[in-house]
Order: sequence, then structure tokens, then C-alpha cells
Amino acid sequence: MNAKSRTVKDSLKELAPAYIVSFVLCYMLFFFEPLNTYASNMLNFNYDLKTYIFPILGLFGTFFIGLAVIFWAVYFICRKFNKMMPYKILTVTIIFLFFPLYIQNTFLNSVLPVLDGSPIIWNDYIHLDFYWLLFTVCLSAIFIYCIIKFGIDKILKYSSLITLAVFVMLTAGLIATISENSALKSRNNIITTNENFNTMSYEKNFVIFVVDTVSAGAFDEILSENQKYTDVFEDFTFYTDVMSVYPYTTYSIPLILTGQTSKSESEYEDFCTNAYNNSPLFSALNERDYNINLYEENLYWMGERNFDIQNGDSIYGYDVKFGGFSDQLRYLWFKFVPYTLKRFADIESVDFKFGTIIRSDAFSWKNDSFYEMVKENPDIEKQQRNNFQFIHIEGAHKPFIYDENVNKVEEGTSYSDSVKATITTIKAYIDRLKANGIYDNTAIVIVADHGNTDADEEQSIDLLSRLNPILLIKGINEKHELIRSDLPLIQTDLIDVYSQLLDEKQSTDLFTDIGKSRTRTVLIHTNEYIFTEYTTDGKATEYNKFIPTGNVYENAE
Repeated sequence: MNAKSRTVKDSLKELAPAYIVSFVLCYMLFFFEPLNTYASNMLNFNYDLKTYIFPILGLFGTFFIGLAVIFWAVYFICRKFNKMMPYKILTVTIIFLFFPLYIQNTFLNSVLPVLDGSPIIWNDYIHLDFYWLLFTVCLSAIFIYCIIKFGIDKILKYSSLITLAVFVMLTAGLIATISENSALKSRNNIITTNENFNTMSYEKNFVIFVVDTVSAGAFDEILSENQKYTDVFEDFTFYTDVMSVYPYTTYSIPLILTGQTSKSESEYEDFCTNAYNNSPLFSALNERDYNINLYEENLYWMGERNFDIQNGDSIYGYDVKFGGFSDQLRYLWFKFVPYTLKRFADIESVDFKFGTIIRSDAFSWKNDSFYEMVKENPDIEKQQRNNFQFIHIEGAHKPFIYDENVNKVEEGTSYSDSVKATITTIKAYIDRLKANGIYDNTAIVIVADHGNTDADEEQSIDLLSRLNPILLIKGINEKHELIRSDLPLIQTDLIDVYSQLLDEKQSTDLFTDIGKSRTRTVLIHTNEYIFTEYTTDGKATEYNKFIPTGNVYENAE
């Protein structure tokens, strides 16, 4: 009995370094990094931590158990033949691999490519591997020296203790990140489906159609080069000198829907929820007996809602399936390996909704998905109750992958082609309204959340070139050729004209209190929490006339 106990004890002692490093390695890759990514990018996840934690634990447990079984098998095979060196070499190898992975992710990822779908020029990053190579060479020399001087058993013992120290540091950092970002809070977000998309009113309809990243200048050039594009927008007024308050989608969408601006006084989700629950637009729609339908992938409308969203459902409690974790593994490869190898992750964009089980009829903002939905459903069911649709599609957002017929082009297209694809998509939607006899009784606002620039988007001064989005408006029973207006507008003006459009005003009767010149104020941000204020009395495209006010707003947290 004592001999048997001693044998088990000795076996566990010899297996301990392998099990420790396996545990810490799997913890770092499959527990720490996913949760750290979640806590640092909560706006990119539709679910809360208690939904995410169990699949992450499953992923971590699967890999740890797999490694533990491999080490156990190798250990007992070696023990059976009384040759333990292969087991020890395998353990040292795993320990050796652990440290470059840790160093790469913790210290050498300071300049990662932006995963926005744009092609990554990997050769621009290869020189950054010099530090990884230097560290690896030095680490190799240290390992070899220590093994020769102290023996492999001591290296196994003390290296495994160092990995435990890394585990403690990772855990402390993870706890801090979760705490700082309030990642433990419940997030009862809304998910919007395609429900009611084929239903409109034979009385009155109101549509706000948001096309992402379409600049007024580029749009106007395309209209001017071909009459077929201009003809799409007969009956509309095209406002060419519109300014968005923000250069990015994040704050522009709630602004368009509510008229509310944020200077980072509160967390983003709290801002959105409060703005939506107090939206003058939704109140006006309720007063006029409109069904409200919002076709938007990410609203961040948490908790209870003051308004009935016909196509809205709660995403709270949705499961996360393992089938989506191939993306998670590709992202881990991208984060942990040196730049020379990152390209083999085959990743240019990232969707942090890893593995979320979304309803099969969940709305997709992708141009091709929306275009196909319009084309495949030519018939619209008509109802008596007034109907509102807010639709947000990707428009001319990067990556530029659509031709003008909304076909995906594998080798990519251009910004101009993406704008043309956007026009084709809008045309399909408008033609569908006309074919069903409800175009005339529909007021339509076509607006971009912001414009586009080819400049370095991390520089505030270059972000000013993103502030001239398109705006086209058609009222109920409005008929005329396309009109161009150079009134100096800003997106905060929109909230006041929605009620006028609901009351059947024409686009030519809007913005009557706005003169030919005015001072407009915008908020430039390179992240979600710091805003720099600019004012201008010039046109949206006169970037040299934007003057910083000196006001910089930062989240108090």
C-alpha cells in the first residue's frame, strides 16, 4: 500500500510541471484572452459575460484535458520503458513555446493591423519580428545553458513555477479589466429581425434609410456622370452640404434616431438606452399610430424599452455554440504568433460575435444580403396602420468588395464601385415600393452616418474629411426632378424635420429657418471615450476652416 502510494505520489510529482504549464498555456489562450477581449470590446458582443463564460470554460477545459492526456500517455510509455528523457524534452519544449507566445501577445503586439476588412500589407509589419527573434534566441541560449549547468529536472521545476507566476499576473490583469469595463453587468440587448419587412401601410409610411460611409462629394460625382443614377432620386432633394457630428457609426446611429449627442458623459450602452427610450421620433410615431420597425444589427438598447419595436426581440440568454469558435481560434493565432506567421490566420476582418446563436431571421446589414431580400420578395403586404422602417446597410463601408450590381468581387473593387452598389440597392428598394403602389404615400430620408476618407483615420485632423455624408429627402406625394440644396445642415437638424415629414410636408418646405451661413459644431473621436470639439462657419468640405474649441471631453471612468 505504501509502495503503491509512493508510486502515485512520485508520478504526480513528475507530471506536475507538464500539467502546470498545460494549464497556464490553455488558460492564457482559451480563457484569459477571450475574456480579456470581451471585457475590452463589449460593444462588439451582443451577449453578456454569463452567456459567454460557459463555452469559454468548455473550450479551455477541452484543450487542457487534451494536453493532459497526451502528457500522461507519453509519461507512462516512457516510464514503462524506463526512458524518461523523451517526456522531459516534450515538457521543456512546451514550456519553451509558452514564453514567446506570452511575450508576443503582452509586449510585442503594439502595432497590430486594423481588422476592418481592408487588405493587410503584411510586409509592412515583418520588421517588428526582430524583437521576437532576439527574445527567442536569448531564451534558447538561457534554456540550453541552464539545462547543461543545472540539469533538466531543475529547469522543469523552476520554469513551471515561473508559468504559475505568469498565471497570477494574467489573472490580476483580467480582474482589473473586467472591473474597469463593468463586464459583469447584465446586458439585455435587443436583436432585430426581418419580421414585417414585407409589410407596409396603404395609408402612410415613413422610411429612414441609412447607408454607411457614403460621402456627398463622391455620391454627387457619380450622379453627374450617368443620368441613370440621377433618375433613381427623382422627387428627392439632395442636400450637398450636410455635416455629421461624428466621424464614425457608433454615435451617429443613435444621433440620427434620437437627435441626442454624447460627450462621453456616460457609458455608451447607457447613453444609447436612455436616448432611445426618450426619442422624440419614436414618440411622434406613437402619437401618429405607426408600427415601429428597426432594421439595424447593433442598437445597444438594453433592458426595458419604452416603445414597442415590432421586429425587436431580446438577445439576452442566447447560447453560444462551439461551431463559431473557428473564428476565435483564428483570432488567437493572429494575436499570439509573430508577424511573419500572423498572415496564415487568414483574417482581414473580425466579428466578435463568436459563435452566437442568432435567430435565422436576424437582420443582416450586408449589402448583398439586403439586396437579395428585396429582390426575392417583390410583393409587399399592405396594412391599414401607418408603418415606419429604419434600415441601416453597409453601403460603401470597407472592405470595398461590391461591383455596381452588388456582386461580391473576390479581388476587391473600389470606393466608387461600392457607392454605385449602394445606389443599386436603394433603387431596388424604391422600385419595389413603386411596383406595389406605396411609393407616393411614403416619406423617405436617405442619409449616411458619415462620409469617407482615404487618409490616416487615426489622426483627428484627417477625420474631418469624414464629416460630409449624403442626405436626400422625399415627402409624401412629392413629385419633381432631383433638386440640389447647399443649405448648411448638420445631422442634429434631422430630429426636428421628422415630425414635419410625418405631417406630409415636402422636402422643399423643410429647414426653412436655416440661413445660408451658420456655425456648426462637431465631435471628433479616435476612440469611444475621448472627444475633441471643433466648430466651423465654412462648408463641410472646407477642412481648413474647422477650428478646435479647446474642449476635450473624456469619459470620467
